[in-house]
Amino acid sequence: MLFKKCLFLLIILCLLPNFCNALEPEEILVIANQNSHKSIDTAKYYMSKRKISADNLVEVRLTDKETCSRIDYQTKVATPIRKYLEQNGSSVQIRCLVLMYGIPLKVASPEIKPEEKIEIRTLKKRKRALKNQLKNIGEEKKKIRDNIKKELNGVNKKIRKLGKEDQRASLDSEIALVLEKDYPLSKWMPNPYFWGFRDKTLAIKKEHVLMVSRLDGPDAKTVKRIIDDSIKTEEKGLSGVAYFDARWPDPGHKKLSAYALYDRSIHLAAELVK
Repeated sequence: MLFKKCLFLLIILCLLPNFCNALEPEEILVIANQNSHKSIDTAKYYMSKRKISADNLVEVRLTDKETCSRIDYQTKVATPIRKYLEQNGSSVQIRCLVLMYGIPLKVASPEIKPEEKIEIRTLKKRKRALKNQLKNIGEEKKKIRDNIKKELNGVNKKIRKLGKEDQRASLDSEIALVLEKDYPLSKWMPNPYFWGFRDKTLAIKKEHVLMVSRLDGPDAKTVKRIIDDSIKTEEKGLSGVAYFDARWPDPGHKKLSAYALYDRSIHLAAELVK
């Protein structure tokens, strides 16, 4: 499940509490992995530097590899975090979840059932047969070719659905919906904070979407350096060269849509900073 979000949440919100729209320490919930002592260590280091209460730490126990299973995500990550939020909701308002070094990056697709595997094998066999038919039918038999292509397209759709490949997810995106207990795992979910949906009634409520950030890097030492450097920057200010990575040249004031619209915003940000 890919969560369509323009709250790709900037780490700076968690790292810079003096920023005008910054989060307060009591609004941050830190998640670390018990199976990685470095994950727990960096979590406590961050919390001590940012004066976040020890009560605002949830320790989960799962693999420290890049990907965890869907069932492990549900039972070992989502459930304890949701339980914490439900039990402490009356005393504190958590606005942001901070995932620490050692938490997996991805959630795998749900497990395919034995009967689904059998059906997938049957469909793949039919797919090969249809492709062979197309090879052996001349271009002049357009109607027959169109019917075969139509069936082949349907077979491919069934294989994709049974294989659940579109139900993989970024753990960061998935955990943003931890308060939403039931939602489809396939395809995109509209984000209620996206300005394009501001006047629409959506399946997901704003109050069920949390900000998510991650403190991560190639090693725990780098993560601690990121934390320390951000504090030094607050004290001394930020100077140097800023790079804005746009995909295309500035389109000016042309009517834009989709990625081009966001690309234009990168150019505008660069102009403002300049």
